[in-house]
Amino acid sequence: MVHFLYRKHSRMQFFNFCSQLRDGKPLEDALWRVYRFKGLAALEREFRASIKRSGGKHISFAASPAPAASRRGLPGPTP
Repeated sequence: MVHFLYRKHSRMQFFNFCSQLRDGKPLEDALWRVYRFKGLAALEREFRASIKRSGGKHISFAASPAPAASRRGLPGPTP
């Protein structure tokens, strides 16, 4: 989802979206103000449509960061 918001739109939009959230704006208000999505359902529809348009390319899911975190002495997820 972050990839979609960051890469498929301008970086300034993503920055403004994060700023809106940081400033305490409700999620749906921030989505409308920055991206003109009327709620989470509209964001999801556009996100899914972008995946279909790309044929699923450029979509990858990273492995859990727990091993890297534990190597650095950081706490990982609890079992």
